[in-house]
Amino acid sequence: MGFPYLRAPLLPMLLLAVAGCSDGVLAEPTCTEGRSRCVAQVALGSSFGCALLRDRSVWCWGRNDEAQLGYSTTDLCPEELPNGQTRAVACHTFPFQVLGLDRAVAVSAGGAFACALRDDGTVRCWGSNSAGQLGNGLTLPSASPVVARGLSGITAIAAGARHTCAVAAGLVYCWGANDRGQLGQPTTSRQCTVGSETIACEPQPTVIDGVKGVVAISAGASHTCARTVEGIVLCWGDGRYGQSGSGRASAMPGPSPVGVLDGDSFIEGISDVSAGADHTCARNADGVIWCWGRNEQGQLGRAPESAVPERCSGPCSPRPLRVQGLDFRVSAMDAGRDADVDDASVDDAAMDAGAEASVDADRPGDAGVEDADAGDARVGIGVSDAPDVQRVRDDVVAPSMVPRAIASGGSFACAVLDDNTVRCWGDDSSGQLGDGRRVRAPQGAVMVIATPGAASTNPLQGVSSMAGGVDTACALLGDGSLRCWGSNRSGALGIGNTSVQSGPVPVTW
Repeated sequence: MGFPYLRAPLLPMLLLAVAGCSDGVLAEPTCTEGRSRCVAQVALGSSFGCALLRDRSVWCWGRNDEAQLGYSTTDLCPEELPNGQTRAVACHTFPFQVLGLDRAVAVSAGGAFACALRDDGTVRCWGSNSAGQLGNGLTLPSASPVVARGLSGITAIAAGARHTCAVAAGLVYCWGANDRGQLGQPTTSRQCTVGSETIACEPQPTVIDGVKGVVAISAGASHTCARTVEGIVLCWGDGRYGQSGSGRASAMPGPSPVGVLDGDSFIEGISDVSAGADHTCARNADGVIWCWGRNEQGQLGRAPESAVPERCSGPCSPRPLRVQGLDFRVSAMDAGRDADVDDASVDDAAMDAGAEASVDADRPGDAGVEDADAGDARVGIGVSDAPDVQRVRDDVVAPSMVPRAIASGGSFACAVLDDNTVRCWGDDSSGQLGDGRRVRAPQGAVMVIATPGAASTNPLQGVSSMAGGVDTACALLGDGSLRCWGSNRSGALGIGNTSVQSGPVPVTW
């Protein structure tokens, strides 16, 4: 799952952002324009999300069956089961403040829990705790924030499906599930019961031996990756799909951190790393993006058949692959961009409209993209309530458009370009690419948008950062507002309902 992290160099800037300044003096944090334009950071987990506001409060929304929103609720949302039946689950479709938590400077959302970093360098976590992922030494869930034991001076946090990691003074501390080596340890003395399974776990933070100089960290479902001060990426944990980047896919967990290899050398000069469920992406200072791991939905930025099926149960690449279609500094006819992608124009949009209409027909009550405030950029490919929005040609790009940030989701990934627009690639079955259409695959088939350029129909402007969840995505705009799209199961988008949204809509505060 694409669980967000905080990069250590951003901490001082985030402190200023959430606190504000007046004549060079740190001011008391406020939200003078209301919460809708006061967001400093967003984090997405499994069917829920959390936002850090500039007043240093944290608000969460979505599924709440394990108190992952930081409180107990009696609200219920319908959830469709694989067999077609529907059940009711605890939820809250609007953002709700996490009580008992203040002075937060970062938040990270995991499988069914979340953690926040406070300005004193300590960590608070809440929600599911079956594998000890809250770090308080117990395995009982908590509807209110609890202190992760023994931590101080923390500068970065990352929550995975059932594990958590944090960085302090270049060292990495991890806790929670260790059934796939995601804690960076070969064994743990504790065993935890998770559902019907008994797995290795560690319910309180433990340092990873031999790892130093780490400045950023990101957690996938059962693997973890870190960036060092030298710009090298280290990964550990689940490697069944090559998501650790070691050059081979292995059913055996990889408990020891290893450098991500490009041929016989480490990939270097990395500025950004983001782990998805079973894949990882990294970006260097020049905006070049590499991805590795599972590729059944094209989440590596390549068609599934182009990846290396090396000891994987499906398409994967255990070595980094350069994402195609994102090097806008060269001609649009560059060999890295397929001709059929470059030719995608309004004629293709008409075809998309037909596909969208057939999708909407079996989604009662979902009009595709809800009405947004006046002036909001919306996506309207085949959507009757947004006829004024046209598809953006992939070859109409400024020469300087290069990726400056990345965010991995469950089986997709996105890049924020330096013109503050977004490109996404991978699974679009729930509209998580934000391109105005939701591709529903025929039974037994997978519909893939494998090239970022082919998914660039999203006209959203002014994006400062992104976050990816299992099948949802959110963009934080420069004005402090939040736009989200994708699956809205259990109210995961925070818009007051549970309708799927295939284009950006504002979070409802």
